[in-house]
Amino acid sequence: MATKPSAEDSLVAVVRALEPLKDDERQWVLQSAAARCRMTPPSPTGNVGPASMPLASAPSTAFLSANAADAETALAQQNIRTFMRVKAPKTDVQRVACLVYYLNRTTGQPAFASKDIVTAQTDSGISKFNMTRALDNATRHAKYLSNRGREKQLTNLGEDVVHALPSQVAVKEAEMAGRGRGKARGRKSKKKAA
Repeated sequence: MATKPSAEDSLVAVVRALEPLKDDERQWVLQSAAARCRMTPPSPTGNVGPASMPLASAPSTAFLSANAADAETALAQQNIRTFMRVKAPKTDVQRVACLVYYLNRTTGQPAFASKDIVTAQTDSGISKFNMTRALDNATRHAKYLSNRGREKQLTNLGEDVVHALPSQVAVKEAEMAGRGRGKARGRKSKKKAA
């Protein structure tokens, strides 16, 4: 039985479907979909989505380029506080990915010991969190990091997530796109004879 997709998953699917289209084609699709659902197309001001959630306005290209420029400036100036403020990670695993990305870009090293990441956390001024757990979750579950001996290295997915920040919708898209990468095939278990 198929499960009903969440509002966020539906938004990601719609945005992904609209991306390759031209502006006039996007407008036609949105108006047609709204008419088919017997809805008034949302205006950019004041309307709300399901369950009184504010409509997530897609970040404008100007905002995204300004954000990327601010992040690059922070990297060039080696200002970790500004970099973390611009990226605005929401979860501990996103914070860890941002810290490792910052360290990689400013030092040129590909991998870092836990103590280096803890030092970066302290220098960044972000709130304290359980670094051991966050590193483990970023490696095992989120797949933002990989082990390189006793050091942690940012994966392609982790880098995509850092580039997508601060937009959580873009992070979700990066995660969905990254799920297909490098999945190991599980072994079929042998059934015991009864």
